[in-house]
Amino acid sequence: MDWTLYWFMLPVASMVATTAMLSGIGGGAIFLPIYILVLPILGPQYPLQTTSAAVITSLITMSFSFASGVTAYAREGLINYNIGKEFLILSIPMALVAGFLAPHLPDWISITLYSVTIIIVAGFLIKTSKIILPARQSPVLKSVTLYGAFMTGVASIGIGETTIVQLLSRDMDKNEAAATSVFIVFLTVMAASIALIFSLFQSAEANVIPWNVICYTVPGVIIGAQIGVKLQPYIPKRKLELSIAAIFLILAPAMIASIA
Repeated sequence: MDWTLYWFMLPVASMVATTAMLSGIGGGAIFLPIYILVLPILGPQYPLQTTSAAVITSLITMSFSFASGVTAYAREGLINYNIGKEFLILSIPMALVAGFLAPHLPDWISITLYSVTIIIVAGFLIKTSKIILPARQSPVLKSVTLYGAFMTGVASIGIGETTIVQLLSRDMDKNEAAATSVFIVFLTVMAASIALIFSLFQSAEANVIPWNVICYTVPGVIIGAQIGVKLQPYIPKRKLELSIAAIFLILAPAMIASIA
């Protein structure tokens, strides 16, 4: 294993984590296409072995990113733990189930679900009128949260995207909403990571975990998360949302094409 091969992922991971902290969107939404679309372009020595390898790399990286973000937001006193618990009692069990299931899903299913999810997220980001949702989770909203948690275990995307919309609809301050979303994402991603790692070991596929990538992405996201928290009050949120939506609308067909 070449421990210098992926050195460039340190600054890349830092930028991804900064964006995730600023928006409340999970970094896996950006990491997964980097692993699946970009790395193969760099040369035959760079691609990860499987989609599960890309997912677990995203999840482990996100765990450290959001741990760093939670620490920073907790110091600021911005996390609403009571509201966070409403989501976590649903998201953690579903993330565990999805993590165990993920290695057994064909790649085309995981990538198709990822692509559909980011198109939906892009639509919500583009929408100009505010979405009015109930103050507490209805059965429909619970289903949305469960879907987000499932997608987090399968494709390292979903829980941040589904919770931030719900939190902002409650008339929470945008900084409090982002902080609470980061708290929810952190614990959900941790659950999915533990389940997926255990599942890979059970199926004798632990060797697919690219630790030579993770050794650069982890310090990168720790740095980027701290930067994102500090920049939160100064970045125009609307411009950031539209930029992310545009990227997602480009990534979705590109990801589908990768499995065609």
